[in-house]
Amino acid sequence: MQTTTWTKGKSYCIEDSLVIQEGHTLTIEEGVTVYLKPKANIIVNGSIVVNGSIEKPVIFQSNRLEYEYQQKPGQWGSIIFNPTSGNNIISNATIKNGTNALMLRRNMDRQLSLELENVKVENMSYSGLMCSNANIFSVNCVFADCDKYVLLLEEGGTYEFIHMTISNYHNPYSTRLTSSLSVRNAQKEQNPVNPLSCFFKNSI
Repeated sequence: MQTTTWTKGKSYCIEDSLVIQEGHTLTIEEGVTVYLKPKANIIVNGSIVVNGSIEKPVIFQSNRLEYEYQQKPGQWGSIIFNPTSGNNIISNATIKNGTNALMLRRNMDRQLSLELENVKVENMSYSGLMCSNANIFSVNCVFADCDKYVLLLEEGGTYEFIHMTISNYHNPYSTRLTSSLSVRNAQKEQNPVNPLSCFFKNSI
């Protein structure tokens, strides 16, 4: 996909993976609902700018609307930010019922950046936010009910979370054996590889 805008109030259904090309931007206006089918991903090689509003947030969710699917995780893939990505902003949005809400792949040359404001993430089958050596600025966000990790921050990075709520209660679809929040300057048991700065303010 090249530079385009999804206009306010419309719905879009992704059957396979949507790829935003390097150097191009997908802008999503308020009130848009994005339905994703099983295993469908949004792959960001360029930029994504989500401009929801308090009254009309942008929603990313499964295409299954039946009651029994309302809180079921893992119904679609992930929003994936590849190393060429940049200038990503998500404001006033809900991301639910997928695998990884937001996954930032490691960039060897620079930290991938993502700004989040008034974003609600819930019912993911793996993680709410997973990244390696990234730069994340988050304000007034809720990350809840992920089967593995709510936040998985590895290999260092720069993170600032203001008015953040982390809530990981029992999920009837799985038994969680991992920490809700994991922050490391290395990956698993490796030696430290990158500087780490992680700041939480007025958060639960």
